[in-house]
Amino acid sequence: MTRFARLTAVTALIAACTDSLPSPLPPPPPPPPALTSLTLTLRGPASDDGALLLEFKGPRLGTVSPADSTSAFSSEMISDSVLRVAIIGNVSNAALLRVALTSPGNVSAYQATILEVTDRAGQLRGSLTAYSIQITGQ
Repeated sequence: MTRFARLTAVTALIAACTDSLPSPLPPPPPPPPALTSLTLTLRGPASDDGALLLEFKGPRLGTVSPADSTSAFSSEMISDSVLRVAIIGNVSNAALLRVALTSPGNVSAYQATILEVTDRAGQLRGSLTAYSIQITGQ
């Protein structure tokens, strides 16, 4: 076999092998966009809640504002990553607060804990197990 024939055979063999190689994997999806604000929404069993005290934890907490202008609202930054909020009024299964972030973040870095809930007559709820806060981002 001549040198040219061997080179042609090797080239054909390489071409045949590369045709049978699997195609490369597609790139992974991009990460979710970083959020600049969060909305906290109450999920609870009662329709006559009158006040709620919650603690919100996470990095880069900025200004907080009520989602509903009909409720009284008070907030205190306990530290740069802990916010305590009281809401008094017709508290229902709806958006409670909007929290701006000082720099973009991810929803998974934040946690809300309900500390107390009262009915509209001011009586503390005996159990908070059915209550939760849903955190969504914009």
